Amino acid sequence: MALLCVTRASLALDVPAHHPLFALHLTALLPPCPRYVGLALLYYYTFDIARAAVWQWDWVLFLWARNLATELLLYGSWHAFLYELPRIRAKMQHKKFNPKWPSRAQHNRDMFWTTSGFTISTVFEAVMYHLLVQRW
Repeated sequence: MALLCVTRASLALDVPAHHPLFALHLTALLPPCPRYVGLALLYYYTFDIARAAVWQWDWVLFLWARNLATELLLYGSWHAFLYELPRIRAKMQHKKFNPKWPSRAQHNRDMFWTTSGFTISTVFEAVMYHLLVQRW
């Protein structure tokens, strides 16, 4: 229970109060360890928009890799939690609307279309960054 007790004083960061990191009020809702991991990821994997001034594949692939890692981390762990863990699966059985569990083929299809959607959104994000820097 001590990890769930989060106070403003427990956010011990050496960041001035006017820094944009303090705009992340949702991180105050997280326990300390995930909060610090989230802040570290935000700091190290935030895209430098000045790189979008010139269209190059290195920053576009960086965006795609970041989005793909986010997809795998969030959706992959949620799928594993709901469908792969036997104890959770047994607890969820009576709550399912359809008592049949999806097949592996359906999971593969869902992975393909989710990854396609993330790729399309990455292209859109890259184009928008490029146009924003060009002041178009």
